[in-house]
Amino acid sequence: MEDEINLRELFTVIWNHRVTIISVFLVSVISAIIYCFFISPIYLIEGEIELGTFPDKTFTSQSAAKEILLSDKLLQNVIDQLNLSSDIDSFKGKLKIEPVKDTNFLKVTLLTSDKIEGIKIVEKVMELFVDQGNLSYQKHKELFDNPLEVMQARLKTIEKDIEQTREVLASIENAQSIPSVEKDFRRSKTLEYLQSEESERVKLLEQVLNLQKELSNLKNIQIVEKPREPKNPVKPKRMSIITTVGFLSLIIGVCGVLFLNCFSRNPFNPNKCEK
Repeated sequence: MEDEINLRELFTVIWNHRVTIISVFLVSVISAIIYCFFISPIYLIEGEIELGTFPDKTFTSQSAAKEILLSDKLLQNVIDQLNLSSDIDSFKGKLKIEPVKDTNFLKVTLLTSDKIEGIKIVEKVMELFVDQGNLSYQKHKELFDNPLEVMQARLKTIEKDIEQTREVLASIENAQSIPSVEKDFRRSKTLEYLQSEESERVKLLEQVLNLQKELSNLKNIQIVEKPREPKNPVKPKRMSIITTVGFLSLIIGVCGVLFLNCFSRNPFNPNKCEK
């Protein structure tokens, strides 16, 4: 019964001071709204790069590629080419390079208050990295292209020789004036030569196919997702801030009213309020 009376007293105190509680709530919420709308919004700019598949770990390993993307040299080139006022240290604090799980992708993200400038920065970072990787890719590609061209040229020559040898063989078969013994000898030698050419052709064709297969497995670095203009900022989270401030202001208002009421009844012994 005593607990019921105490609860009634508490609700009565809260109700009697409802104006104060509501005033604290409204002032807090309005202050939070003003704060949220006057603070500069922060946007997240994102882009993705797919690493290559060629024999250069510098541009095909996620950890190595991350170091290049965050290197002072590359970032300084970005600052110089875009005429930015930022220094490298503050630039690094806003730029993040994260590997995408179970892929050879890298995600490039930038937190900025200027959406347009942020898009240009992320684009330039990815562009400079792709340009560097492309130079390495072309060098490794040439290691396959040059031998492949030589082999293909040699293969065409052998195929032409085979065609001519077959024509010679046909002319021997059709010759009527050649004695049979000599015809057999010529046929035997021509067939032997034709077999050696066919054998060499098969070997070359196998080597050409292997090189073409290795060449097809080479893949250059590419940008798979260009940065786009974000619709909403990531900071501040206005609704979350306003809701939290409103909830806390209600708790503070109620607790403050109860404490002041208790203290007014027991000014010299506020510990009685706890009983």
